[in-house]
Amino acid sequence: MSSNSSPIELGHFITAIKDISQENIESVKSQLRNSITKLVETNQELQVEIEGSKKKLQQLKPEESHDDLRDDILLFQESIDENEKVITDQQLRVAALLEELVARNLITEEAKRSELQEIMKISQQGEGKEGEKEGVYL
Repeated sequence: MSSNSSPIELGHFITAIKDISQENIESVKSQLRNSITKLVETNQELQVEIEGSKKKLQQLKPEESHDDLRDDILLFQESIDENEKVITDQQLRVAALLEELVARNLITEEAKRSELQEIMKISQQGEGKEGEKEGVYL
């Protein structure tokens, strides 16, 4: 996949999964779950970098340049924000996959809710002190 490509829209994704096997649905669900986990871990690491850069920034003397540290903080925060958007999109895709499995009578509504709660728990591991995290709440 090239860097210029983007994922298909959610509506197209929902239509496409109707034609794939249960095995493929489970595989895609597993890939999404792994991706969410990695994005959360990355956001945690970026948050540590932000905090470290803020401490360094506070320790600089007024005559010292602050530009590089400010640029780093901005870049790290932009990366976190973008990752959060991807996480939300991937949560929606997992929800769609689970809904398809329910529609095929392969899992129950209860199993779907349980899996969604698990995905939310993984996603919230990266939640900081700043409040509620965006995501899929069902």
